[in-house]
Amino acid sequence: MNESDKPLIRKLREETGCGMLDCRRAYIDFNGDIEKAKDYLIEREKFLDATMMFRTKRPYERK
Repeated sequence: MNESDKPLIRKLREETGCGMLDCRRAYIDFNGDIEKAKDYLIEREKFLDATMMFRTKRPYERK
């Protein structure tokens, strides 16, 4: 990754709302293809949201 990639990763982060490291990893994994990285991050967020719905509260957490 070089300096010219940073604005692209920042743009990816703004468009998806994901964390900087997640965006950087997706950008590198898809060899700089912003559209594929964005699609991957959006699908990943949908999966994580669905997973979090089924988690229950821990017994020591109060309402």
